[in-house]
Amino acid sequence: MRRFLITLLLFLFSFGLVSCQSGPLPFKPDSEMKSQKSLVLMDKLKDKPSSPIRLYGDLDFAKFQFDSGNYNTAEFFLKKTLLDYPGNLEATRLLPWSYFFQGRYDKALIAFQRGQALFHHDPDPWIGMGWSQFGLREYEKALASFDRAEELFGEPFHIRKGRGFAHLRLHRVDKAKREFIKIYSFAEIKKIMGLWESWDGYNPDARLKLTPDKAEAVSIFTLPEEKPRYPSMLLGQPAAEDPKSLDRFGQKVKQKFQSTVDKVRWDPVRRRKPSPPLERAWELYYKSLRQEALDEFDDLPKYLSDGLDAQNGLAWSLLKNGDVLKAQKKFEDIKKSYPGFIGIEQGLAAVESEKFQKAAQVQYYLDLKKPEIAQEKLEIFEKDYFSWPHVYHKWPEIQNLKGWTSLQQGKYNESWTFFKKALKYDPENQTAYRGIGEVLKEAAPGLYKARLAFEKKDYKSAARMYWEYADYYSREKKVHNVLADAHLGLAWSHFYKKEYEDAVKNFKRIRTIDGLKFEAAKGMGASYYNLGNYAEAAKYFQKADKLHPNSPDVVSKLDWSILRSQKPDKSERRFHKVLKKDPTRASAYLGLGWIEYKRRKPDLAAEYFLKAISLDPDFVMMDEFVAMLNRERFGWEIYNNLGWAFYKRGQHNKALELFQISASRENYKSDTLKGMGYSLFRLGQYREAIAFLKQTLIVNKYPAPLEETVLEEDAITPFPVATSPGTVIGRCYLGLGMNKEAAAAFNLERETRPDWPEIHDGLGWTYLGMNRLPEARIMFNQALDLQPLYYSSHKGLNAVKRRMAKSKLPVVRQFRMEPVSTSKTTGH
Repeated sequence: MRRFLITLLLFLFSFGLVSCQSGPLPFKPDSEMKSQKSLVLMDKLKDKPSSPIRLYGDLDFAKFQFDSGNYNTAEFFLKKTLLDYPGNLEATRLLPWSYFFQGRYDKALIAFQRGQALFHHDPDPWIGMGWSQFGLREYEKALASFDRAEELFGEPFHIRKGRGFAHLRLHRVDKAKREFIKIYSFAEIKKIMGLWESWDGYNPDARLKLTPDKAEAVSIFTLPEEKPRYPSMLLGQPAAEDPKSLDRFGQKVKQKFQSTVDKVRWDPVRRRKPSPPLERAWELYYKSLRQEALDEFDDLPKYLSDGLDAQNGLAWSLLKNGDVLKAQKKFEDIKKSYPGFIGIEQGLAAVESEKFQKAAQVQYYLDLKKPEIAQEKLEIFEKDYFSWPHVYHKWPEIQNLKGWTSLQQGKYNESWTFFKKALKYDPENQTAYRGIGEVLKEAAPGLYKARLAFEKKDYKSAARMYWEYADYYSREKKVHNVLADAHLGLAWSHFYKKEYEDAVKNFKRIRTIDGLKFEAAKGMGASYYNLGNYAEAAKYFQKADKLHPNSPDVVSKLDWSILRSQKPDKSERRFHKVLKKDPTRASAYLGLGWIEYKRRKPDLAAEYFLKAISLDPDFVMMDEFVAMLNRERFGWEIYNNLGWAFYKRGQHNKALELFQISASRENYKSDTLKGMGYSLFRLGQYREAIAFLKQTLIVNKYPAPLEETVLEEDAITPFPVATSPGTVIGRCYLGLGMNKEAAAAFNLERETRPDWPEIHDGLGWTYLGMNRLPEARIMFNQALDLQPLYYSSHKGLNAVKRRMAKSKLPVVRQFRMEPVSTSKTTGH
């Protein structure tokens, strides 16, 4: 047996099936390995080349999500990648930036520190640490990090920009300008200083945005002077490297004549260094040398031209050279790979603006009532800007221009068709909607008046006028477009008059008309639903759902119709089938809950109902479900969970109402009492909130903590924090100005929860109100140690420092000066 095993092992080794993994395969640590041991092994691994096997799974998906601006999703899959491949360089580099762009500077700082510990000579983690410390308002530490990055030959732009803004925050204007002059022009510096003043940047309590929250938002990372390149937003993007300088594992090849210093500083991480050709191209662009910039971007080597920075520059150069179509195509291509980059969004907006400017020429002659000239300009406009079909059909405004031109020429049928096309591309387009009204006003005054009556909800008059128009043209065999609209208006008028059978007749007349099939199917479904014919309602709602999937006003009634018209087993199978395609469909969970309740399984039914509540509490509150809850007398927990769902969405009045219903079903449930107390606190009714929260603690001495989100008014960036009835009681007393009672409440909670930043922040403000400044400072510092993102504690600490500084100033006695009389006196 032993000889057989030895022979088998030799056989496996000879074919490479057993390996000691001494090659470049990534190391996967045991799940129970201690953290220190993991760090030692990863430190050994960092000098080894990455696996030549590309990770097409989690890492590629994470990178795409990062480029799309979905940093939360990217974070999850980067962590997943690092669990399997702890030494992966790309994931290690990208993870801290995914934290950073979410505003989680505390987590980003820790991740950057880990990256720096693994790769000692890479400057990028130090740049990230500097910006993270800036976000955490630790400006001196940020300066030290930027200095260290400079020592390691980090990219100068980010270092100088970071140091400049850190100096500004510390009121060192001259030093800031000395940093800025190396990367900005005098005119740009002047604008930046003006922007800083508008931000109130010298105020230590001022809130500064590091990164934007929308495409047009101005922030430190998206200064208007950096448009459209936005180099700060490129942090986290991989640096472009000449493939000639890399080996097959993507590492830099050590040159034969490298200096000793270079050998010491050499590291497998691809360091970000400015590329002279790319920098020169952008320099030409910013100097408005448009053609030269375009030529430079076109001539970039492939390893540079494929990057986001180069592609963005090429697209903007095309646009500035007047080649709008090529620029749009380029922007759209880039957006497929980098949909979250602000420069691309602004580029597409600039393309639209350029087209609107050209369209303004057509509109100018339309305003002058010269449709013939407008027609000529329109033809030129189409030829120059809409020669590509994919562009032409995506822009509804061209259809509107055609519609208004035809309308002024008296071509009402053509005009009607153009406006309808515009609405097909953009159903909410008000210009097209107004145009259709003008067509009706000119060509069918009776129909126009009917439409006005319908909009005023005068359905009786609208139905009469629609009927008169439809009856007049009823002799025509074909239902043309305008007549179809008349039947549609008549059908909805009957519907709102609760004449559902007449509504069905008119909906049926237009169910085959293109553009009205969805309205007809939805209308027939709704009419049959209100007639109680749920089988027919389900039939037409299904047709409507196929035409426009997941429409809210269709889906809910569709599932309820199926529930009421089919046998439970058949309905159950359909709901499970629907949930496989769309696991977030609340109405399907409601249906399953109702089926289980009818089977006398209330616990399972409640689970389905709670799932539906978590997905869409607004939908769950529809009349049918509320009526069913009241009729079937479900327990308090359904209303209680609905209350918490609305509370978490910030709808505190609605939450309070639902908690009150829950309490009426079963009194003295601690979770419901807690919900009422929390809701009243959010509504500013502090005394009432205290009463309910104290009652909560009587019923349940140890209620479960609630995780809430600290919003932007109290946080550098929103973050979760644990609260309890005790902490909320403290906040209520604080709001009432009862500082002694607030201190007692917070200290009582502190005995059992000493690591809650919410308690320390509350105590800080309480002691500040009592003028116990040293204790307030200690509490605020402890809160920031536990949670550096607590802006409320930063603000409180600044208030303590100002008050302490003011108390140390010498007292200047003010003497009252008697006014000198100006009246003339007589001498003796």
